[in-house]
Amino acid sequence: MAVLSPTHRSAARMVAAASLLAWAVAATSQADRPVIAIAGAVAAGAGLFTRPRWPTVVLVAALAGWLAAVFLAGFDGPDDPFLVLLVWSSYGVGRYESLRRQPWAAAAALAVLSLNITNDDFVFPSMVIFPTLFTAAPWLAGLWIQLLDERSRSALRMAQDLTQVRTHEVERATAEERLRLARELHDVAAHHMTTVSLQSQVLRERLERGEAVSPDDAAGIGQSAQAALGEIRRVVGVLRAPGEQAEVAPLPGLADLPALIEASRQAGHEVTFTVEGTARALPEGLSLTLYRIAQEALSNARRHGGAASTQLALVWGAGVTLRAENRMGPLTRRVAAGNGILGMRERVELYGGRLQAGPEASGVWAVEATLPVAA
Repeated sequence: MAVLSPTHRSAARMVAAASLLAWAVAATSQADRPVIAIAGAVAAGAGLFTRPRWPTVVLVAALAGWLAAVFLAGFDGPDDPFLVLLVWSSYGVGRYESLRRQPWAAAAALAVLSLNITNDDFVFPSMVIFPTLFTAAPWLAGLWIQLLDERSRSALRMAQDLTQVRTHEVERATAEERLRLARELHDVAAHHMTTVSLQSQVLRERLERGEAVSPDDAAGIGQSAQAALGEIRRVVGVLRAPGEQAEVAPLPGLADLPALIEASRQAGHEVTFTVEGTARALPEGLSLTLYRIAQEALSNARRHGGAASTQLALVWGAGVTLRAENRMGPLTRRVAAGNGILGMRERVELYGGRLQAGPEASGVWAVEATLPVAA
């Protein structure tokens, strides 16, 4: 359904107001004092051309113009254009007047109702019913629409606040994951530098004792230094929190996958592990990344995959690919909304790899990480 733009709605309101004003002027031209009656009609309809920021003024103008035409100009009907003006202005008060001023609007509506019955000794039901339809009912309808709009705006603001909170949580989780990854990489680099220091110290002692030193001994120091430099380049800076101590235990890697799988099995989760291709030595950071991805995949499978088993495969080729898949349980799709997938993707992209995670046509949830391996 087509929706009018604000410009078109304003133009339509101006046309309707002009038509209604012309109708009122034509009706009051037959009064005993037509000049006063027409002036009252103009006063009653002029407020309709103003912006809806002064709805109470519009209602007062409509009432004043009608009373002037009736009591001062001797206008005795037809009252139809004034009734329409009253309906319009009453609706405008309920729709556009601020909520703190609505009690005054209700008092004005009651005052209009009382005008119809104060001069008669006997009150007919129609004297109350029809003024109610022409004043109180439009005002209540406008007020109801205003309350609905306010409720919609409140819901929208709440949704925006929740979205902002969620965005901040994701950003915070991403920052924490990057910080943790940087600390792990820093520890790996520190391990390499310690190795280089110890190797160089051994060579110096051997040289001081006059012992022969082979080229392989020096090449080992070079390899350790190159590996350390490769890890340090991936670290933005020393991001260790103040007072935090480095972990003294060695970081896990692919060699620790059997223990990780066995722990999952002991927890009651069936895991099948296969290896294809010829394994090669990996930098410790790369090995740690594959271990963390397997750890997160198995953890998600246990939490969200129900009783389904998990197939874990390590494929060696031009690079190395780690794939975990399990049948989707009732809560599996919630994994995509969590921060675990985001953390895994951050790790893989840091090493120039790619990660795919999500449901497949075969009905399984798969996580596949492919990382390049230097020759």
